[in-house]
Amino acid sequence: MQHQASIAVLSPSQEIANSMTGALRLASRTILNLAVDSDSNMNHESSSTYFFGVDPRADSGQDALAALGWGANAVLLVIDSSQGIDGETIRLAQSAFLTHPGAICITGLQSVNSNFDETLAVCTRLFGSDHRVVALTLPILDETEKVNGTLNLVTEDISWHVEGDMFEVHDLEEEHVELTSEKFHALIDCITITTLDEQRAESLLQGESITSQDLLSEIEQACISRELLPVFALEPPVGIDAVLALASKIGAVPWLPSLESPIDASVATYCGNGILRVWQGAFTTGEFDTDQGITRITELRTVKDQPIKSTTANELYLITCNPEPAIGSTIYPRGLEVTLHRQFDEG
Repeated sequence: MQHQASIAVLSPSQEIANSMTGALRLASRTILNLAVDSDSNMNHESSSTYFFGVDPRADSGQDALAALGWGANAVLLVIDSSQGIDGETIRLAQSAFLTHPGAICITGLQSVNSNFDETLAVCTRLFGSDHRVVALTLPILDETEKVNGTLNLVTEDISWHVEGDMFEVHDLEEEHVELTSEKFHALIDCITITTLDEQRAESLLQGESITSQDLLSEIEQACISRELLPVFALEPPVGIDAVLALASKIGAVPWLPSLESPIDASVATYCGNGILRVWQGAFTTGEFDTDQGITRITELRTVKDQPIKSTTANELYLITCNPEPAIGSTIYPRGLEVTLHRQFDEG
């Protein structure tokens, strides 16, 4: 069973995608590894979370769709509130959200041209026909009108940035409860519909409360079943912990492709940017066949950039190879005929 969370970061701006990918990778090494350290039963490497950026304009979106479709377990759409979203990114995100669990991050909130609520409304119009789009965190401004914290509708508290990576958590004040009442009820209404627990649905309809942990579990399940698209306010480092907490869960749910003719051999897919996703068997350096011809793998590394001699199944790796295969190409031992079909069943 795959434990590595594989998450594609999609944005209309490649600069924003790269920036957010870097911020998420850096934060995951600290925030998520703290959780790993607290559980002696978890393995550091197998519990890793890997983020990679996707350019929606790559080869008219076809390479982007292939990279995302084969390489990702989940998708984060990052929208700069001051810039909006273009048609190509909308089409790619709509396709991705139909087959992958996903979430939306609204950033660019320090700009005078940004408006979180307006961007949330746009997301609801764009993606609301196939999903329920609800906010999980909201931006909180300081005395200079800059975003310096987030209000979490699930835990019902405020995470306030102090300095560096330091945050303080505060209970909500009455004014915050009144301001967020509408969005909180929208979240509860969503869970009332998506929950598989009939007793819980009935209790929520009757206005009974739900614990933060139970609410988070319901949100995770609704995301995994692709019914819910949660929306986060994100202005790194502000807001990044809530994004990571959900992404590491929905991104770790595996799916496996099907082989046209099952074989007992090593099979992988090249996902672009040096990313190899191994489905079965083990790969070492050497020559391999691809859909387009032969490639030679000269170096293998983990997603944490540690050199290795051999891979294991159901994980992502970084490779150096020549020539570089087309994105979405199947890679397998020389002399075999292998055809993979992409399907999104849980493995």
